[in-house]
Amino acid sequence: MAPRKRSGFGFFAVLFVLSIALNVTFLWKDGFDLISNSVSNVSQSLNEFFSSKTQSDPSSEASSPSEGESSLSSLDTTSDPNEESALPVSGEIESPTAFPSLETPLTIGGQGRFYYNQLSYEDQALYERIRNAVATHDTERIPLESNIDSQYLLDVFTMVRLDYPEAFWVDQLYYYSDITGKTTDFSLTYFYNEDECNYYTGELKRISEELLKGTEKFSTDYDKVLYLYEELANHIEYNYAFLSGVNQPVNRITHALVEQYDVCGGYAYSMKYLLDQLSIPCIALNGYVQTQDRPHAWNMVEIDGYWYVCDPTYGDSIHPGAEHSVMRYEFFIMDDEKAQEVGYTPDVGQIDYPDCTSDRSYYTENGLLFSSYDENALRALFAEKLKQPGDYVFFMLDSDETYDAFYQNLFSENGSFSSLVPEEAKGDGVFSYSYMLEEDANCIYIFV
Repeated sequence: MAPRKRSGFGFFAVLFVLSIALNVTFLWKDGFDLISNSVSNVSQSLNEFFSSKTQSDPSSEASSPSEGESSLSSLDTTSDPNEESALPVSGEIESPTAFPSLETPLTIGGQGRFYYNQLSYEDQALYERIRNAVATHDTERIPLESNIDSQYLLDVFTMVRLDYPEAFWVDQLYYYSDITGKTTDFSLTYFYNEDECNYYTGELKRISEELLKGTEKFSTDYDKVLYLYEELANHIEYNYAFLSGVNQPVNRITHALVEQYDVCGGYAYSMKYLLDQLSIPCIALNGYVQTQDRPHAWNMVEIDGYWYVCDPTYGDSIHPGAEHSVMRYEFFIMDDEKAQEVGYTPDVGQIDYPDCTSDRSYYTENGLLFSSYDENALRALFAEKLKQPGDYVFFMLDSDETYDAFYQNLFSENGSFSSLVPEEAKGDGVFSYSYMLEEDANCIYIFV
């Protein structure tokens, strides 16, 4: 199964409600994963991608908007995608206390707040205003000092969330405008109540410590990032039920790391959350995979002075009912050329992302990239990787031409694959094997 068939999401939609004296404007923002193969209209998209706990559960203890206000969710989906859009149930806003604070963020170094560093001095002040409100679990309406474009306000809110995936408790941002259309203030609501928030804070600390302990045996950033790339695939079960329209909250580190069940936003947020604690520069991005016309979330990571695109979701190719489950290492670290072939396209404002110019990859590091058909090299590789029935081997070819040459020499009617396999890998019975071709990545997987 090619994991490109399950992507992530970055989507923007605006809904306006006009009252007699006040125009309350709000926007659904920040989803990160695909739901369906097509998006037919805005109303359906809003319900498929963005509905909050307060909308689906009026009895929830989490903060919900007061009467006269309307709510937009940012990352979580619990609505029925077959129902029409509906305003959330009204209720009193409570302001819980004793919530985690971002006053001492986990991030270290200049890239720790990548999006903040992209902003002008004036916009950094707005960023800090939102960040401080998130950190203190503020539910009051916060006035804006200048006439800020409402879309940009939501963009800055997204930047805060991308810089701070550990702020898992924040849910929605409302913005308000007067009768002239001027944006006047904003407020926030939250996904978890106080007890839930304190529980997940403890669990995240415990789980992240366990995952990060495994990196202690490695001395290089490359090996530490690779370890977490593999561990996230092992730790998280991809939420395929969500893709079929089942109402479930998604795209939080709590869902990915604690519940171990999430979509692409959970993978990308978790990667940044963990690498921040190792002081390895990492950026979380949301947007689209244009070649698939699907929304997605992924990362960029700096290793040994070079930036790379890294996609832990696409690396996890475990699929229900699949004959074989394998890691996809072509998505571990990629340069800009490879990323453009895949079609990664961020959608958060005008951001100057780092250039990814190094052609280093998992395949170059492990001698698994071939530029021509080499039977002796293949024989040595098979001897190393295929020790017994049930083993598998994989490699990448540098061009379509090389890929075709390998396919013909190995698997055609006169192909030589069987003669290259060690006897101990063939077993006692009739030797059989299967192979999986990733033509878009020029990768071949062989199972014995």
